[in-house]
Amino acid sequence: MDTGSTVNSGAGALFRSLNLAFTILRVLIAVLLTAFVFSGSFTVRENEQAVILRFGKVVGEPGSQLIDSGQWHWAWPAPIDRVIRIPVKENLRVESNSFWFAEAFSDQDSFASDGAILQPGRDGYLLTGDSNIIHLKTAAVCKITDPVRYHFSVVDADRQKLFRSLLDTAVQGVLAHWQVDEALYRNVGRLESELQLRFTELLQKADIGVAVVDFIVESKAPPQAVVSAFTNVLETELRKDTAINEARAEAETLMTEAVGKAAAVVADAELYKKRLVSGLQADAHYFSKLSEEVRKSRLTVLPLYSAALSQVLENAGEKIILSKPGNKETELRLRLGREKE
Repeated sequence: MDTGSTVNSGAGALFRSLNLAFTILRVLIAVLLTAFVFSGSFTVRENEQAVILRFGKVVGEPGSQLIDSGQWHWAWPAPIDRVIRIPVKENLRVESNSFWFAEAFSDQDSFASDGAILQPGRDGYLLTGDSNIIHLKTAAVCKITDPVRYHFSVVDADRQKLFRSLLDTAVQGVLAHWQVDEALYRNVGRLESELQLRFTELLQKADIGVAVVDFIVESKAPPQAVVSAFTNVLETELRKDTAINEARAEAETLMTEAVGKAAAVVADAELYKKRLVSGLQADAHYFSKLSEEVRKSRLTVLPLYSAALSQVLENAGEKIILSKPGNKETELRLRLGREKE
């Protein structure tokens, strides 16, 4: 066998093998490069917004950094870009038990016992404006208004601690100006409104891109050692309110009846007045016409005189008629004593 031919055949085979290997390597590199490029594609879910970090900085100008949901987007794969998803449509719930009883001692049996003693350091409590003690469980529902500021202003691990701290500060500041019975029984709705307003002010000062949607006082209670005293006061207040309401209802009933009777009396008086005035006006009209007739003719008086005289004579028991003396002498005889019947 020719040695040169053998060498040439081996070199050709090696060359073909290397060429095939490089071809396969080029295809593999192209596939990996394509996969690398397309691995940066992403979509944002319906309840989210997203931002892209490029080497640790947010991509885009302020106001145009957020990526809305529902569209396909692309970013450079890590470590060049990083996609941060922010659940903007999910409400955030912040709860605080800082001013409530210790969990191991907060069951109903211990709560109802007057013998339970508040232990500072174990049980949470608040001081009210009238120097009383009150226990509260509170919660706030918040929404994200500025996703970029929300995500980058506070570290995720510290965000809940910050929210709870601001919530506790709001509760302490508001309750310091309230009376204990107002907070416990009378104006719970107004208390929640003031707490929400104060918590909103603190969040605005903190400027972390969050707003308050609702504020809830989940539980409220007086000190365990004086529960019965507060219960007695509450029952007395309820009885007082019931008595006041009953008195007001009775007063309204009496007032309604009195107004009705007064209206009836006034209506009767008005009717009587109208009748009397109408009768007097008719008499006045009659006498006015009669006076005019008398002025015209004296003959009009004679029928009236006769009618009046007849009425008078009908009512008289005895009648004595004296004629007018004329030229002749008139003899008048009077019977002074009556005969017995």
